[in-house]
This record gives sequence, C-alpha cells and structure tokens, in this order.
Amino acid sequence: WQQAGEGILTTDTRAKGATVTVDIGDQQVTINGITKGSGMIKPNMATMLGFVVTDAAIEQSLLATLLRETVDRSFNCITVDSDTST
Repeated sequence: WQQAGEGILTTDTRAKGATVTVDIGDQQVTINGITKGSGMIKPNMATMLGFVVTDAAIEQSLLATLLRETVDRSFNCITVDSDTST
C-alpha cells in the first residue's frame, strides 16, 4: 500500500495510509486505506482522494452505507484553514 499511496501524491509531503487486521467472528479481516490531499478539503473532501479496500465478506450495499456514514462523521467535517476547492 505504500507504493499506491506514493502513486497518488500531489503536493503532499508523504504517503498516508493505514492497515488493520481484525477478527470478526471466526474470520480474520484486513482493511487498508490510503489518502492524499491535505488542503482544499472543504466541502466534502473537495480535491482529497481516499481509498478503502477490504477482504471482508460484506454486501456492497452495506459497505457503501457504512462508508458514507463514517465519511460524513469524519472526512466531510474537516476544514484546513477554511480552504475551499475552486
């Protein structure tokens, strides 16, 4: 994931990513995320890109709902010096 993170860099100073492995029931699941963009993030991520991948066996519609709810409470609340994309 480091190479993928580096591949989407623009004005960022370093790749940003995270990987977590968790046990859900009797299954081990891995979730990876990378993102780029630290300015011009308002409104709703604007020019920021974020990617999340998982090997979890989950319905696409549920995953989309969870992602939307999570992003609305996290990334979509961020402002960096009130910069808005043009």
